[in-house]
Order: sequence, then C-alpha cells, then structure tokens
Amino acid sequence: MEYNFKEVEKKWQSYWQENKTYRVEVDPSKPKYYVLDMFPYPSGAGLHVGHPLGYIASDIYSRYKHLKGFNVLHPMGYDAYGLPAEQYAIQTGQHPAITTEKNIRRYREQMDKIGFSFDWDREIRTCDPKYYKWTQWTFIQMFNSFYCYDKQKALPITELVKAFETVGTQGLNVACGEELNFTAEEWKNKSTKEQQEILLNYRLAYLADTMVNWCPQLGTVLANDEVKAQFDVSNMHIVMMDRDMDSKQKKKMMEEIGNVKGVKSTISMSSLLGPTIPESMIPENLRSMLQSDEYELAFVSSEYESATDEVNEQVKAIDKIVKSYDKNGMVIGEAPLMKDLQDVTDADLVNVNVLSIGAIFIIILLIFKSISLPIILVAVIEFAIMLNMAIPYYQGTSLPFVASIVIGAIQLGATVDYAILMTTRYQKERQNGKDKKEAISIAHKTSMPSIISSGLSFFAATFGVACYSQVEMIGSICTLLARGAIISMVVVILILPAMFMIFDKLICKTSIGFLKEKTK
Repeated sequence: MEYNFKEVEKKWQSYWQENKTYRVEVDPSKPKYYVLDMFPYPSGAGLHVGHPLGYIASDIYSRYKHLKGFNVLHPMGYDAYGLPAEQYAIQTGQHPAITTEKNIRRYREQMDKIGFSFDWDREIRTCDPKYYKWTQWTFIQMFNSFYCYDKQKALPITELVKAFETVGTQGLNVACGEELNFTAEEWKNKSTKEQQEILLNYRLAYLADTMVNWCPQLGTVLANDEVKAQFDVSNMHIVMMDRDMDSKQKKKMMEEIGNVKGVKSTISMSSLLGPTIPESMIPENLRSMLQSDEYELAFVSSEYESATDEVNEQVKAIDKIVKSYDKNGMVIGEAPLMKDLQDVTDADLVNVNVLSIGAIFIIILLIFKSISLPIILVAVIEFAIMLNMAIPYYQGTSLPFVASIVIGAIQLGATVDYAILMTTRYQKERQNGKDKKEAISIAHKTSMPSIISSGLSFFAATFGVACYSQVEMIGSICTLLARGAIISMVVVILILPAMFMIFDKLICKTSIGFLKEKTK
C-alpha cells in the first residue's frame, strides 16, 4: 500500500488543531520548559528557507522535551512593526494593519502545512494592543525603578526619593549615568522640575525629547525621515582607485576631494591609519574591506541628496579629481548611479523626441499629402508641451528625471489627434469650395466637442492615477500628463485655427488636392 503523505499529514494536522494538542496548561506536577523562536517579520513574500530551518530544529527539541515529561511552552509570534511595514504602506498606499493581517494569514498557512508544534493560543503580534500594552507597562515599571547594588535588584524610585530627603547622596550605591553629590537640605531646596531631572539620572528608563514624523493617513511613523533627521544620515559616494597608487598621491587626492563643495568628510585607508604605518601591520579584516587585488576603496560623505543638480555637480568634480590621479578610477554609489541615469535619459530624450516627431511628421505628411501641415500641427502640440514643462519651473517644483522623456513622447502622441481631427474637417471644407474663414469656423465648431471629450477623458484617467498613487514618481508624471491633456486641448482649440488663418495660402500651395480643382 502506497503511503499518501498528503492525506495523512492533512488528517493529523487537522486533529492537532481541533483538539489543541499543543496547548499548554498549567501543570505543577511537570517541570517547565520554554522554547522560543525568533519571531519573523510577516512580509508578502512569505516564509524563506531560513525560517523553517530554525523552526524545525527547535520543534524537534521541544517535542523531545515533551516526551521526556516536561510541560513545554512553544509559542509563535510576528514582529509586525518597523521600517518594512511602513515602507510597504507608503509605496502601496495601504494601511499597515491590512497588509500585515494578510501576510500573517499566509505565514500561518505555510507553517501549518509543515506541522509545527506551536501553541497557537499564545500567538504574539507586536502590533497587537494586547501585546504592546505590556511593553509599555514594562517601560513604566523601569521608569519608576532604580537599581541598588547593595541589594542586587531594582527598587521603587520612591525609596530613592526618601533617601535623598533623609541623607542626600551620602552612602549611595546605586546605578546612575553621572555621579552626583548633594545633601538632604539641598535636595529639599530644589524645585520639582530640578528634582525630576536629577531622578532621570537614576531611573532604569528615562525620558528624552525627540522628533517623530507622523503620517496621519497611514497611521505610521516615517522612520526613515526620523533616522535621517536624528542622526544626520548623509549621501555616500565610493571612490575606487588603483591599489598600487602611491600613498602620498592617495592622500593628496582625498584632500582635494575633501575641499569639493558639499563634501562633509572623507574616509580612506590613509585617513584611518596614517601614512607612517606599514601596510604589513594593517589588520587583515580591515584590509579585506577596503582593498582587493586591484582596487582600493575610499568613502566620501556628501550633504546633498541624490538626483539633485548640486550632487550631480559634486560627483562630476570628484570624478574629475579621481581621473587626474588614476585614469581608471571611478566614483560609484547611489548619487553617481542616478547621475548616469540622468545623463542616459537626457541623451534618450533627444533621440526619442527626434524619432517621435519624425514619425508623426511622416504620418501627417502621408495622410494630408502636405509639407506644411505636419510642421504646423507638430509645432502646436510641441508648444503645448513646452507650456506644460514650464509650469513646474515657475512653481519651483522639481520633476523626476524621466519626466521630460515621458511627457515629450506621450503628450505628443496622445494629443496630436486633437489637431488631426480639426485639420481633417478644415481640409474637407476647403475641398468643398468654402473660403478659409468659413472652413475654419465649421472645422472649429464641429470638432470642438470631440476634442473636449477626448481631452477630459485623458485628463480624468491620468489625474485619477496621480491622486491614488503613493509613488512620488508615478504621481508627478501622471500629474504632468493630466495637465498636458488640458493644455493641449486648449492650445488646439484656440491657437490651431489662428495658424490655419495665417498660413492658409501656404497650406494650399504645399498640399496636394487640398483645394477643389476648378472646372474649365
């Protein structure tokens, strides 16, 4: 008979869950044993191999102790707070509570399939108020306690206050941040605020003022911003240089880099150890971190943000210095990478604009059999694009580096049909023998509803994405596209008829079959 492990496992796992086989009851007759695993962070990716690798080992050991007669407590929980949850919430626009609950269900399903002997009635979630209520309680107890070396335990802070009121700090043998000396009389003469500030020196937990950047819509702390503000985390560039470069040259190069505008500090092998220490005396672990067979690394701390004009100029200046000492040297890191992307994007912008304008020019040329109309139509839409891109400049708003290439191509392609629609009707009326004023008037009146309808539809679609998306780059680009749809619509309605009026004679002469041939 074939052993169908899927059915057998499913049967017994269901039995364990229904009968709460691994629930632990208080049993004084058995010795107690506590097995605790490291709580995973419940990400959307689910369990990775490191989780069950550790859990299987602890599960085997807890089962062993259970069979040996111990009353084994083996709970499981989830470390559901922290940066990953916050960042995911920011990126997706979903409340952390929703995504966390979904991810926990996935984790539980996966762990149940493995068949761990966890006591699920004692599941812990760090985001559960029932849990962090007790973490807060713990800190309150520590705040209201001090540590006495003589008694080797924590005591209520009120006992310390009584000692201060009686003998001051005389004979005091307690844990503190700073040694203080005062009499009972001096303590009594201090204000309540001063007394509380002194007690902070002795409490096991203390109060401190710090900035918290709270995001009300997500119900979370933006920890990245908090860390950056609190610890002045800066942008870091990495310089790769030839390992065999003369040490004096290395030192001189780093000194020049340190003088570049916006550079806060530099760290290199020479700055850490000094030029007088022989290389043979450098610890191997330090050497392996900063040196390879061919290259040596140095670090440059910048006060500028990535993808800004300031940091781009800074990277350019540093790269120039590095190349003057080592032609094969490089500046790498987030900021140089973003600069390279911007340089590539700028080059692509030119190519994309040329290709897109050229393609549309040829299409209009073939459709209308005209040399002048493609120029006029493309010029009108490009004018609308220029207006759209100029608005952020006057608003002082920075745009994603890919915005120009996206807008240059999409706004042109998506809104040139407005101009084609009006031009088609204008050509039809001129072929029917109407004079230019009447033809333009009819074309304007009949095509306007379709143009407005198309423009508002494009606006609604892109503006909706801009409002919903929590990704800054997507929001910025969709805002540009939404605004571009309206601008292109207005420009076509107001400016294109004027262009027809001005250049009607030129259009007729440079277009095949634009006017109805006169009968002899």
